[in-house]
Amino acid sequence: VLPNSPPQVKEAIIDVKTNLGRPYMVVQKIAAPLANIKGVVFKQEFFDMKVEGVSGQGKSSFEDFMAVPQEERAIFQSDAKGTPCKIRVLYRLKPYPEMEPGNYLTSIVYSLGEI
Repeated sequence: VLPNSPPQVKEAIIDVKTNLGRPYMVVQKIAAPLANIKGVVFKQEFFDMKVEGVSGQGKSSFEDFMAVPQEERAIFQSDAKGTPCKIRVLYRLKPYPEMEPGNYLTSIVYSLGEI
């Protein structure tokens, strides 16, 4: 990532297959702040996300781009029947003038929880 370069968007596809018939939520946890190999952290206000439904029923907590939460957070809730779904999570990095150029990494863990 270079300062003043266009925003970069990466995506993750989450496919939930279930036959339990109970509502669930998809939970996201960021293991560490987005940082380069020197440990320089990318400013949080320039790292955002959006969740889109591809198939199935449910509601996203991130219908428009919003800052990526550092705490564990539900990002999608199924319908009352717990219908299987496929969602797309888009992560956007918006380079800023004073940032240090380079590669930035973090780990993102997704899990399911009951509602």
